[in-house]
Amino acid sequence: QFVNDKSHQRFYGSIIFKCKKGEGLPWWTLQKKLSAFAWNQINLKKKKIVIVGGGAAGFFCAANLDEKKYYVTILEQNSDVLQKVKISGGGRCNVSHACFDPRGLVQFYPRGNKELLSVFHQFQSGDTMGWFEERGVPLKIENDNRIFPESNSSQTIIDTMVNEVRRKNFDVKTQTVVSEIAKVEETYVV
Repeated sequence: QFVNDKSHQRFYGSIIFKCKKGEGLPWWTLQKKLSAFAWNQINLKKKKIVIVGGGAAGFFCAANLDEKKYYVTILEQNSDVLQKVKISGGGRCNVSHACFDPRGLVQFYPRGNKELLSVFHQFQSGDTMGWFEERGVPLKIENDNRIFPESNSSQTIIDTMVNEVRRKNFDVKTQTVVSEIAKVEETYVV
């Protein structure tokens, strides 16, 4: 927007940038930089969460966080995320087990079944099925009660989780090794 022949102004919130005509950055570069600045200002109000590990648990956690409240970064040491999901169930991805009673479901987890009981009362196989079906992934229950995507491809599950994280504009950093997590005052340094 031209204010007059000698200066340009761009308005971003309460910040006004001025430059003389022919000096400084072209307006499109300034707009790009200011958009990044505005994005950073918005993100300063969000809590930052770092998820160590780009596997199923890390991605599912990130996919279920509110992007309006949190700025999330997933750190994965390998070059690809969700590698075990890719090979799960012979490449078809065994999403869950069709047992909808939390007490019955914990029996499939001999270690930690007491701890998982309260978790499965909050979120269980039916909730997992609903989550994927809400995102356009139809699932099927096989005769042995294993749950798979109807596509019979783990890539369907991978794409769904990656797309959900991308839709929320969360960062995924591959080939990133976490060597230390240290508490510094009221925050953690990774």
